[in-house]
Amino acid sequence: MPSMKLSSMGKVCLFLCVMLLCITALQVQAAQEEKTREGSGPGAALPEAEPSDVEKSWGIDIQTLRLTAHDHFLDLRYRVLDPKKAADLLKRPQTAYLIHEASGTKLPVPETKLGPIRQSTSKPEAKRSYFVLFTNLGKTVKKGDKTTLVIGDFKKEHLTVE
Repeated sequence: MPSMKLSSMGKVCLFLCVMLLCITALQVQAAQEEKTREGSGPGAALPEAEPSDVEKSWGIDIQTLRLTAHDHFLDLRYRVLDPKKAADLLKRPQTAYLIHEASGTKLPVPETKLGPIRQSTSKPEAKRSYFVLFTNLGKTVKKGDKTTLVIGDFKKEHLTVE
């Protein structure tokens, strides 16, 4: 079988295709989980919990932080509860990263030619879930590890990786 060499443009296209497939798979998974959380029958709802400081101050509910893509990325999902409070978190210029608490390693959002791999918008929607992907080069972060999320002025410590 002949070997195939890709040009640098071909490698970029291949990388972008793989990332789009990963993002699509993650969005489908999140939609399925959201459907499951909403309950199986009409009117079914989860019990109300006391709002956390993050919910009160920033208008979001952090849903999950999971390893994905053979542990090479971390997938953060959060739901907007108050669009006005959450607006600053969803602005593209806001720098987002995770800090692995055990090692102090800073895990950035990967950048492509199209920009960072995270959702951003000028008009967040209430009850909508958003995602941010973070690199996990060297697979530093493991399941069960604690991390600190930083997005601009926002900081949430001790998020456990699922």
